[in-house]
Amino acid sequence: ERKAEEERLAAEEELAKAEVKKNKPAADFSMLVGGGALINIYDGSLLKYNNQTLWKKETDSSVLPEVNIRMAYLPVKFDGWKTGVELAAQTSILYFENEYIQSYLPFTVVELNCEIQRKLGTDKFLLALKLGGSASIINEIAKYKQDTEEERQASEAAFVNWGAQAGLSFVFIPVKNFEIELGCDFNHVFIPEMPTGNINTYLVMGVRL
Repeated sequence: ERKAEEERLAAEEELAKAEVKKNKPAADFSMLVGGGALINIYDGSLLKYNNQTLWKKETDSSVLPEVNIRMAYLPVKFDGWKTGVELAAQTSILYFENEYIQSYLPFTVVELNCEIQRKLGTDKFLLALKLGGSASIINEIAKYKQDTEEERQASEAAFVNWGAQAGLSFVFIPVKNFEIELGCDFNHVFIPEMPTGNINTYLVMGVRL
């Protein structure tokens, strides 16, 4: 009887371990893609350049749609916390046209953040805090127009400015290896002539390995 009881307890322990392993969320690396919005909150000079959307609709909005890509690696774990690094990029396109010029300005922010995550009662819900530095890259692609001539050859120029940001997001892991993240970053761009502050909101999803 004693041997049978030991075997039963061992079998129950193995089943419990298998259940924990099955329900345990994937661990450390995530790659997510989605969309969001860039919201300009001070200076505004950059977005005043944007007088139309790409669909030729007149606008004076301080909000631009953007594409958002995020990768995180969180190898350090302690008492319900995870910490590591995140690499993120957001891209918006500004568009301007009048009788003299037609111009596109792809505006990209590349971030490198320290990230820390905390469980919110369960492994499926987490709160993430982020802090880091960034590079804001503006590419200007312009065509100049004349009344009596064809459009001149397009000209291109690129400008890079450094920035800093802090962010907050909520992470949901509905099933193993799949993650959804909703968050926002505040980004200050150190442009000498016009220091600029933006809020980047985003909803992204993808794999968690």
